Amino acid sequence: MLHSLTTKIDRILNFEQASAHCDIPCKIYDPSGAQVAALSVIRLIDLINELHNKDNLSLADHAQLARLVREKEIHAKKVKDEIVVIWGDYFKQPQFEAFPDASELVHNILLTGSLCKQHISRDKAVVLLNL
Repeated sequence: MLHSLTTKIDRILNFEQASAHCDIPCKIYDPSGAQVAALSVIRLIDLINELHNKDNLSLADHAQLARLVREKEIHAKKVKDEIVVIWGDYFKQPQFEAFPDASELVHNILLTGSLCKQHISRDKAVVLLNL
């Protein structure tokens, strides 16, 4: 329904067609999305640890724990996804020459992101942010 409505509006207003060849517009590669996601992983681990420190967990606490773990893993994956886009679309020969350790850095970010998904370790999450 929404598609048919927008198609009719397009026929009336005759919008110019746009296209893109990258995941994001060219030259807008910003690691801040990955950084915010890494900070979120740290905060979610802190919240998980607060629940861990309780003597008895209620049913609501168990449900909250499940949500926190899920969100931690989503945000750790977001870090990885953001870095993969920058790595795949932005890095070309000039960047490889300017930053010869970039391959190792990206690999470490991706591995650490996976560790943050697998574990509940604030230390690993801080490493992820620092990378």
